Amino acid sequence: MEDLLLPRKIVKKAWKKPHQGTIKINFDASVHGKNAYYGLVARDANGFIHGGRMGCVNKEMHIEWAELQTMEESIKVARSKNWIYVELEFDYAFLVNCFNRRHDDLTMLGHCLQEIQK
Repeated sequence: MEDLLLPRKIVKKAWKKPHQGTIKINFDASVHGKNAYYGLVARDANGFIHGGRMGCVNKEMHIEWAELQTMEESIKVARSKNWIYVELEFDYAFLVNCFNRRHDDLTMLGHCLQEIQK
């Protein structure tokens, strides 16, 4: 096996606690063929798990839309539990940037992000 041209950086990642009184929802999605898969877990500052969900949507879609649906599902969980202080954590930078610019984004994705926020 050949050596890589650019060596891989080893990056250690660990779950970061939310502030006391805040529920942190970590979520992620993936797409494989004509299916989109998602999962989320909600924890407090002590690491106690307050809930979670996982599922599969039998529909062909781009990863942006799968991540967006998972974000929406996370917000629905938080609202259904009447959690007041919620922190969302996800690793899809494109969606983070879209969410931060949602008021200036005239695309369908921007519109959906504005609707989710309501």
